[in-house]
Amino acid sequence: MSPVLKQVTQALNAAILLVQPAHAGISLGPPLDPLDITEILKTVLLGLALLCALAWLTGPKPKKNEGNRSSVTGEGSENMSAADAEVWINNELQKHPFLMFSSAWCPYCVMAKNALSAAGLSKQAQKPHIIELDSDPNGPVLRQALGKITGATSVPRVFIGGTFLGGGNETAQAQREGRLEGLLRAAGALSN
Repeated sequence: MSPVLKQVTQALNAAILLVQPAHAGISLGPPLDPLDITEILKTVLLGLALLCALAWLTGPKPKKNEGNRSSVTGEGSENMSAADAEVWINNELQKHPFLMFSSAWCPYCVMAKNALSAAGLSKQAQKPHIIELDSDPNGPVLRQALGKITGATSVPRVFIGGTFLGGGNETAQAQREGRLEGLLRAAGALSN
């Protein structure tokens, strides 16, 4: 345990005992002045903020487009125009039987990925084509193009066989109704 984390943990434990000594079965002597407790709590909150900042600075960082995720723009093309984005998306739709535009942090994207996995897509030799917009420098312009193509800029945007299926709710509903696997098979995204 790091020294900072150890100090914050000790301060938190002390604060808990000071605020609720009777619940812990410990007598610490005469009651503290409310101003002392306020100062202790301020210190503890500052320690928590520092601990969160330290965890954020030293913790794992999201990985950019690896494995089954595609980098849309590649090296040196960080200024894709809206027209180029639409053309690129339409080309990708023709190349891939399954295409999903996603964001790593999005709960609806996780919902769609879980539905697709349950339908068997994750078990295929060729991984599904998923584009994480939050890790691509052209994510915002691609979202705008998706808005023109699908009527919404939210993620996920799930396409099967070049046809827009919907977002997380629609993908999960298709899986619950037993339609998703058939759609994926018909498009060639699932092998028989």
